[in-house]
Amino acid sequence: LTQSQLLMLGIDKMHADGYKGNNITIAVFDAGFVGVDDVAAFDSVRLNGRIDLEASYDFVSHQHNVFHADDHGTEVLSLLAARQASFTGAAH
Repeated sequence: LTQSQLLMLGIDKMHADGYKGNNITIAVFDAGFVGVDDVAAFDSVRLNGRIDLEASYDFVSHQHNVFHADDHGTEVLSLLAARQASFTGAAH
């Protein structure tokens, strides 16, 4: 979310109080996650092993590769976990 959205939702206060989504599991069921496997904004989740590739599954194509076919899941996941200079997910 942009900084103004974080402020509007009060997420800045939750972050200041230490609530950043640590030690919880969030499952995102969606159409696909194109780019999550290589876009820098997702480095913090990908490089820290916070994506469970064993549990990830494409129920339409019947395969474990969820990083193809659609980007709506990428958009949803970005609200939770994306991190870059101009954008921070709510549960970063």
